[in-house]
Amino acid sequence: MQNHSADESHRSERNRLALERTKRANERTLLAYTRTSIMLSATGATLLLCTESGRSTVSSAGHYWSLEPL
Repeated sequence: MQNHSADESHRSERNRLALERTKRANERTLLAYTRTSIMLSATGATLLLCTESGRSTVSSAGHYWSLEPL
């Protein structure tokens, strides 16, 4: 009977640890999505500010952006 309770205890601990790993993985995923969305928003805002201020031009071929000095 003692062996049965040890197995239950071991299973319970494994389940608890599995849930903790899953929770932490979900947190990492959420943080990665948040970091990516902030980066994309900042990039978009920067491009808008650069193009609206007239400081960036597109080459006639349209292959690259060149930023003019301030």
